[in-house]
Amino acid sequence: MIAHNFCLPDENGNKICLHDFKGKWIVLYFYLRDNTTGCTKEREILVNTLVNWSKMTYKKMLQNLGWATGYNVFAIPLGAGVLYGYGILISPAIGALLMSLSTIIVAINAKLMVEK
Repeated sequence: MIAHNFCLPDENGNKICLHDFKGKWIVLYFYLRDNTTGCTKEREILVNTLVNWSKMTYKKMLQNLGWATGYNVFAIPLGAGVLYGYGILISPAIGALLMSLSTIIVAINAKLMVEK
């Protein structure tokens, strides 16, 4: 569904139009009356939800970065033969398996993100 273009003044009286945000994700929040209990409460819930979602997303990004870094730091050098002199070498097939496993773990970890 395509939204109709409209323009409204911001808190400083500057005109802001919906078409200015074409191609971007936005959150439109409408309320019936400014500075009412319902307005303040609903806005606070919305802001808290968005802040919590951002924190959860950041946490998952760090976890997934850890999985990807672990693979790159350990599995790739082992597959390249860095420890061959010590008798430690993984076959390319095991390296490919670890790479696939790393990708699967990252995907599952991202899917486990739920709001608490």
